Amino acid sequence: MIDNERYNFLTKNHVHYGNMSATNEFKKNLAQIENYEHIIETFYKNSKESMNQFIDEVNKKNKDKTIVFISGKPFPMFSRQAFAMKNRGYKTFLITMDQINYNDHLLIKDSFDHIIQNILFFPALKNILNFISPDFYHVQCWMWKYSLGMFVINNKKKSKVICDFYDVTGMYANKKNLKKIFDNELVDQDLECEKFIFKNTNGIIHRYKQKVFLDYSKRYNRKQNILEFQQYPLSTKNISKKKI
Repeated sequence: MIDNERYNFLTKNHVHYGNMSATNEFKKNLAQIENYEHIIETFYKNSKESMNQFIDEVNKKNKDKTIVFISGKPFPMFSRQAFAMKNRGYKTFLITMDQINYNDHLLIKDSFDHIIQNILFFPALKNILNFISPDFYHVQCWMWKYSLGMFVINNKKKSKVICDFYDVTGMYANKKNLKKIFDNELVDQDLECEKFIFKNTNGIIHRYKQKVFLDYSKRYNRKQNILEFQQYPLSTKNISKKKI
């Protein structure tokens, strides 16, 4: 666990997942929302049935192993990965923090046994994670949204977690240069979460050339369970089937 004020506030309060403001802006914005408690109460009331249904589907007793994919808005590779795992006999599920548009839903729906959308808040996500124990979580780690990967690792119980990177913040630029363009708090949080993920996740998937990514991983002493998975098809002959 890291002691980062922005991460702690973001994950313990009902701040919209898509909000990239600094902590003082979070607090200011929440204070200005009229009937805030009633809005959150209504959200849970309206979401209860879909959340319970999702939990029940994940927890159905069968011999199949289960993977719960978690994302903001899922990138296309999620669908390819989930489809491949379904063909290997896994039950695949998807939680999205944001809303998926109709066309995107049509493209991905056959890759998952059940999808729940628009979870919006970290406390709402925790309400689901508290009641499920899949074999694996597969988490989308967008640049500036690494809080999602860290949050799932901290709430995984006995499940294993695979973190799926697209851009990697620390590879993009050093901290000093990042802060010339982006909010200081946001940079600090993302880099702290990045370090936590590299050191604590069971596996990492990335979009870089393997050699480049392995070289970068040395700063965190990360050497194992790292897989290159590109947006375009690659040969699978070198993909190890070794259990994580």
